[in-house]
Amino acid sequence: MIRSFFNSDTETAQELFHIVASTLVTRLNMDEEAASKLADEITAGIRHDVGGGPLYIPGPNRAMRNEMIRDEFRDNNHEDLAKKHELSVRQIERIVRPDYIDQLAARCAPK
Repeated sequence: MIRSFFNSDTETAQELFHIVASTLVTRLNMDEEAASKLADEITAGIRHDVGGGPLYIPGPNRAMRNEMIRDEFRDNNHEDLAKKHELSVRQIERIVRPDYIDQLAARCAPK
C-alpha cells in the first residue's frame, strides 16, 4: 500500500506524493514500499525547495514526445505505443509517417 509518512498534512502534498509514487510504480516498475519511501523523499524535497511559492509545471513537450515515439516505432507496435503514450492508434500513425513533420512544419510556419 502506497502511504506517505512525511507528506500527509495537506491535500496538495498528498496529491503530489501519490503522483510521484504511482509514477515510480507504473513507469519504473518499483515495488510499492520502495516507491513510497522514494516518493516521500522527493515530495519533501519539492516542498522544501518551492513550498509556499507558485510552481508552474508545463505539459508534455509534443516535439520531444513525437521524437521518442518515432525512435520507439518498429513498424508493428502502433497499439503498444498508443497505450504507452496515451494516444490513439491514428495519432501514432500520423506521428510516424515520414511526411508528418513536413506537414506540421508547413502548418506552423508564419504566413
